This record gives sequence, structure tokens and C-alpha cells, in this order.
Amino acid sequence: MNPSSSVRSYALVTLAVASWALNFHLAVPVLKFVPPLAGAALRYAVGGAALLGLVVASGGFSWARVRAHWVGILVVAGSGVFLFNYAFFEGLQYTSPVNATLIIGLNPVTTMLLATQMLGTRLTRRQWLGAALSLAGVLVVISKGSWDTLSSLSFSRGDLWFLLANLAFALNHVSVRRFLAALPALETTAVTSLLGLLLLAVPAAPALLAAPYATFPLVGFWLPLLVMGVLGTCLSYISWNRGLVQIGPDKAALFMNLVPVFSVLIALTYGGTVTGPQLAGGAVVLVGILVAQLGAKRKVAPQAA
Repeated sequence: MNPSSSVRSYALVTLAVASWALNFHLAVPVLKFVPPLAGAALRYAVGGAALLGLVVASGGFSWARVRAHWVGILVVAGSGVFLFNYAFFEGLQYTSPVNATLIIGLNPVTTMLLATQMLGTRLTRRQWLGAALSLAGVLVVISKGSWDTLSSLSFSRGDLWFLLANLAFALNHVSVRRFLAALPALETTAVTSLLGLLLLAVPAAPALLAAPYATFPLVGFWLPLLVMGVLGTCLSYISWNRGLVQIGPDKAALFMNLVPVFSVLIALTYGGTVTGPQLAGGAVVLVGILVAQLGAKRKVAPQAA
């Protein structure tokens, strides 16, 4: 991969995680009107519609190609869309946001371990060091540098749900590379999102059918839902899948630790504040990512057209 292509790939995964950080803020008003799992289904309904429109505009699905990769599509949709969202929202009912962010912060390490087993990726000491530094930075960001916050953590069954969510998302990262690298990023994102939507709609059906949509406000519900669907689902997953196939899941996964960093920065636009320890933690996350990227030595897959 030439330098310009490499920079573009890293920019794509960074754009994706920034969009996911924005989703945390956009979800707040949406979840005032619908339960969490229904909110996830509606997000993918909007995102799926946008993806379907892009696919149709680009000439439609290659059904022969989709059928040839149906196992990988099912694994990616089942793990990254359905299981991740189901476990995520179940876990939120029983654990704190700090615990949740901490466990999701383990995703890069989980992904790296899966990559060694499913892809034969050889990891270097610098990659492990970078992962450790990045996780340490996440701890500082979410705790605001307070040892009391970290030492007072308690664990519950909600944390088990988040461990499952973490494993599901790691499996999603590795499976895109393992099974779907030959598919165009748009096609991969569209077909897995639409299948995931169908899976999410089953447990969310009662809430979806009972919701009084006509009474929901435009700015307080529909606008944030639209942004979550188009930017935080459609465009972000296209960017993520394209970048991930190029640089590999072991590298891309570390960028997940930028989610709490971006979330803190986005909070500034909502009148929030950023503390010195949080800025320092964000810097440690960036250093960890940089150390891991410099220490990685691996071949990259060719980009699908």
C-alpha cells in the first residue's frame, strides 16, 4: 500500500470512530421516546435505506457475489449488528457507562487476539505496547484522572453483556477481513446492515409497533435519528469497512479507543468541559495508536473495487 493510500485508509477509520462517538450524544434525545433496542433498529432502518439508495445508484447488488459470500455476510451481520447491539443495550440496563466504556476499551486487544487465530496475523511487541498505552489512555479519559472513580468500580451481570458485546464486535472486525475482503465496501456494508436490521427488528418489534411516531418532534427525535442513520451508520461503516480491509483489523481496532476521546471533544459543543487529565489521556491514546502502527509488520489485502 503506497503512502497516500495508507493515509486515506487511516483517515477513513478515524472518520468512522468520530461518527460513532457522535452517536452517543445523538442517541440521548432519541432514547427519550423509544426503548434502546428499538432505537438501534430505527437507526439501522434509516442507515439501511441510505445504503440501499447508494447501492441502487451504483448499479445494484451483484447477487452472485453476495451468494458466494453468504456465510461471511451472516457472520458479520449476526455479530457486528445484531449481537453487538443486543448485548450493548442489555448491558446498559445493569452497568454504569464507565464500566461499559472500560470493557469496550478492551476491543483492540480482543481483536488482535482473534486476528492471530483467524488470520494468522503476527503481532509485534510494539503493537502490544501500543494497545496497553491506548487502553491506559482510555482509563484516564473516562475516569477524568480520578483514582477514586476507578477504585470504586463494581461489576455486575451487565458487564458480562458488555464482554459479549466486545467479543461480538471483535469477531465482526476480523470477519470482514477474513470473509468479505473481496466485496466492495458499499456492498458489504449494505447487505450486512440490512440483514442485521431484520435480526434486530424481531426482539424490537413490540416497541416498534407501539411507538406513537406522529407525536415525535422533528428536532428532538427525527433529526438526530437521521444523522445517526446516514452519518453514524451508512457513511461510517462504509468508511470503516474500506479502511479495515486495507490496513487490517489488528491496526484498525486500536482506533476504537478514540471513541471516548472524540466523545469528550464533541461534548464541548453541548456546553461540556474537558479536564487536564482527559486531555492527557487522549494524548496517551494517540501515542499508543502511533506506537502500534509503527510496530506493525504485515501484508495488506487488496482493496475491492
